[in-house]
Amino acid sequence: CVARDVSEERRRERRLTGLTDASRELLAATDREDVSRIAIRTVSDVLDHEIACVRLYDADANELVRTATSDAAAALVESALAYDLKSSNAGAAYRSGETVRNEAAADDAYADDPRRAEVHVPLGDFGVLSVFDREAPLTAVDVRLIELFAGVLRSAFTRAERDTRLRSRQSELERRREELAATDRFNTLVTEVIRSVLRAASSSQTDCLT
Repeated sequence: CVARDVSEERRRERRLTGLTDASRELLAATDREDVSRIAIRTVSDVLDHEIACVRLYDADANELVRTATSDAAAALVESALAYDLKSSNAGAAYRSGETVRNEAAADDAYADDPRRAEVHVPLGDFGVLSVFDREAPLTAVDVRLIELFAGVLRSAFTRAERDTRLRSRQSELERRREELAATDRFNTLVTEVIRSVLRAASSSQTDCLT
């Protein structure tokens, strides 16, 4: 159908334009949390997947921690324990460094949600982007766009982490400069006190001699 083809083409163009705009916005992200929030908004508003979350790796806890979640995903986590987004598939994607897909067949009587389709894309050492769909299977184009966006996210996380370290170093340098300035002021004060004491002692000795 020509009308359908035109509609799909427009949808594809809208998605690509939205991803381009999101990439520019990610360049201005200041930290990991900011990157995560932009990521979820983009997946929901641009890629048209309402259920998504970003999990970042917590080295201290040695686990993936949900950092940003779409409203639809948050509602599912609160309302259905069986649909908790802390799935092992996300861990598998993080450990392997490869995309993990899972789709429950419509006639699978053992699936907790036979309509659910999910994809987990690793974000390098940073974590995993997880996207779910309860209405229809994720197409090859859907997965490819999610993977492309995940590549942008990896770069954004790298940039944000570098900027955070830079700000931390700048704060440390500023703190050290302030400490040095305080030390200089203290040394100056001590020097002035010593000079005053010496002048007073010299004046006292001179008075005794006269």
